[in-house]
Amino acid sequence: MPDSTRPIGLLTDFGTRSPYVAAMKGVIAGIAPEASIHDLSHAIEPGNIREAALALEAIVPYWPPRAIHVCVIDPGVGSARRGVVVESRVGVFVGPDNGLFSTVYAADPDARVHALVERRYFRDVISSTFHGRDVFSPVAAHVALGVDPSEFGPAVDDPQRIAFSAPRREGDRIVGEVALVDHYGNLISNVPAEMLGGSRDWSVTVGGERVQRIGDHYAEVEVGDLISHVGSTGRVELSENMGNAARRLGVGVGARFVLERVG
Repeated sequence: MPDSTRPIGLLTDFGTRSPYVAAMKGVIAGIAPEASIHDLSHAIEPGNIREAALALEAIVPYWPPRAIHVCVIDPGVGSARRGVVVESRVGVFVGPDNGLFSTVYAADPDARVHALVERRYFRDVISSTFHGRDVFSPVAAHVALGVDPSEFGPAVDDPQRIAFSAPRREGDRIVGEVALVDHYGNLISNVPAEMLGGSRDWSVTVGGERVQRIGDHYAEVEVGDLISHVGSTGRVELSENMGNAARRLGVGVGARFVLERVG
């Protein structure tokens, strides 16, 4: 059933100083003027598909399933890479088939994926460097107007996925890695809180520095001290109170993140 007021969220690596996001919003408004357009983030590191996929994992649970998300982290724009529309129980997603939607597929293994090939749903003139404006935005607007994802092109059975490392247990240790570094320099691991067994008696070692146990909030330690805690993503993090843990330790995504039971 058409629902022209569906929320449409935009996730890009365009930053906030360029006109690109505004151009996408204009295209959507011209096709589906009743849709509400929202900014998810435009601060993804340029070309960092992995960061964008993890951002979706953190964002999507708080959006209604009827939402449509246009995601443009697209270093392969203009190449043979496919554009896709993904219909899932957590929302509809439009963007490049480059692994960006890996966490969506993990959340809904039964998601339907279709290639974007029907040019009548695109803008008349398509830039080889701006599919976000000329392909993905108009497709999202047409979805809001009630076009079924299957109308955009054939089903895709082999969408691109990113292989994310899983933490592993080694006796009394959990060996994970830094999955994401946020704006504050917090080191967000791939270790879910469930692996802690309800205990805070775990030390955390990253970049050669060790924190003796897992705390609750930043104010438990002095300014400039490190603290480990379970963050809002539900994963174990390492932070510096009023500082930047990533810069202090000189580590980033992929660094070893080791927890060891203490006491």
